[in-house]
Amino acid sequence: MRAVDVTTARHYQWGASSHGWHLLEGRDDLSVIQERVPPGDRERRHYHVRARQFFYVLAGEATLDTVWRSRPACRISSSTNRPRTWTFSSSRRHRRMATASMPESMPDPLSASERVCVTGASGFVASWLVRDLLDRGARVRGTARKPTAAGHLQALPGAAERLEMAAADLLDPPSLEAAVSGCGVVFHTASPYVIDVTDPQHDLVDPAVNGTVSVLAACARAPGVTRVVLTSSMAAVTDEPDASRVLTEADWNEKSTLERNPYYLSKTLAERAAWAFMERERPGFDLVVINPFIIMGPALGPGVNVSNQIIADLVNGVYPGILSLAWGIVDVRDVAHAHVRAAEVVSAHGRHLCAQEAVTMRTVVGWLREAGFAQGTKLPSMPLDNPFGNLLVRLNSYMRPKGVGSYLRTHIGRVPRYDTRKARQELGLTFRPTRETVIDTARDLKARGILFGL
Repeated sequence: MRAVDVTTARHYQWGASSHGWHLLEGRDDLSVIQERVPPGDRERRHYHVRARQFFYVLAGEATLDTVWRSRPACRISSSTNRPRTWTFSSSRRHRRMATASMPESMPDPLSASERVCVTGASGFVASWLVRDLLDRGARVRGTARKPTAAGHLQALPGAAERLEMAAADLLDPPSLEAAVSGCGVVFHTASPYVIDVTDPQHDLVDPAVNGTVSVLAACARAPGVTRVVLTSSMAAVTDEPDASRVLTEADWNEKSTLERNPYYLSKTLAERAAWAFMERERPGFDLVVINPFIIMGPALGPGVNVSNQIIADLVNGVYPGILSLAWGIVDVRDVAHAHVRAAEVVSAHGRHLCAQEAVTMRTVVGWLREAGFAQGTKLPSMPLDNPFGNLLVRLNSYMRPKGVGSYLRTHIGRVPRYDTRKARQELGLTFRPTRETVIDTARDLKARGILFGL
């Protein structure tokens, strides 16, 4: 039996029917080729695929969708229950004829027979991702600098049978190679998330960029890895909301610097480094990226993440009034599910913006008040979401920590607009209502004793 993989190469040429070559030549992955094939050609019966230096010809009773579903490999055998005749030619002088069986669907990458890896498994998003993967029946290998600190993961249903924790450091290649070995899908979620730091280059940019490249390099040396799902951010798309335009996956943050929103810079450079690695190294796996906005929701592990701290600060009186801020919020449970779908959906490719609708601070405060979080607390009521309030906030921002100050100056009085159709259509996502996420977050913080006066 011989397996021929025509999906991880980066140079394709498709021909359809006996009337000559149609389409498509360029450095695209097969998912992009799939999208560009004219609908009429998808039902033709003869296809040719060119991949790297090899030339494969697929000819037989199969539509393009059937060929697509065979990803990642066409397994050639002498007897099958659904014979097809295929020709695989690796050079002009060598041709192999065989009878092939085209599977009805791609093997499930998250089945109990497959192992997946989640870096930074004890994190806010990663913990929910591990839970979702275990619920799906997958065998999960999670990484953490100190696996003993991830006790909440061991308490998840299915963890005793199908979760193993491995000590790994993003800047220690041998530990990463051991972690991803034997895994078909790798979810890279580990990255520093801090708004205000002393040394942005050392504390944010270097760990984010070098860690991402290290994980991809380890996956490239692990022959079993077929897909990497990377947790990026809307911070890699923009650092300054602009109501005059709608953001899509084609947009990139080009404004952040070490002085201006350095966390946003770290996420931008890390994702750019990932795509540059894919172009430069042409590894045997593909890359799918999730770009969530502000992630809120109940936590599975200890501590309070930066986004949930917004709700805690609102209730605990950190904000002097209702500011002219608007947030694109997405539920942590939906972000975790987006990662799962990015691994499951064969045709998933590129970036995926993930967020519910944008909401103002005034709307969020109103929801909290309706849900009873104003009694005995310092939930803000003074209206500062007006031109005078915006001026006060901008002046005050220069007395705040550098990271917080730059965030306020680039976000006050601005409302983000974005298009999440790709994530909803390609990954089949349905986002929870934003109000539900906000209230669930507040209830979780109350149960943890984080909210004062309740």
